Amino acid sequence: MSPVCTPTDAPSVELRLESPLGPETVSFNLWPRTQVRPPTTVRFDSAHPIGTATYCPAGGECELAEWGEVRLGLSDDRTGVTGEWALGLSGGRSARGTFEAEWLPIQAYCG
Repeated sequence: MSPVCTPTDAPSVELRLESPLGPETVSFNLWPRTQVRPPTTVRFDSAHPIGTATYCPAGGECELAEWGEVRLGLSDDRTGVTGEWALGLSGGRSARGTFEAEWLPIQAYCG
């Protein structure tokens, strides 16, 4: 989990998750109005475009999510951040999970 820039060159946070059981991956790019600092929850969809997510199942093609939610728990420099995620995919499908990630609380310089 680290600071990056949005497609419009604004500051955002990227969260890339890999399954410990195989090649499945989920990537989030979050840019809510306030800076992303744990603990927090970020929800996005077409009516609230403050993030995007891509889901890449094992052995399948990657798919852009229709909606998503990331809940970040408390974090510290030693243990990183824990949390939960959920995605809405085409055809009414969904995916969800929990994670532990490194947290790099630095500011990205965009623009």
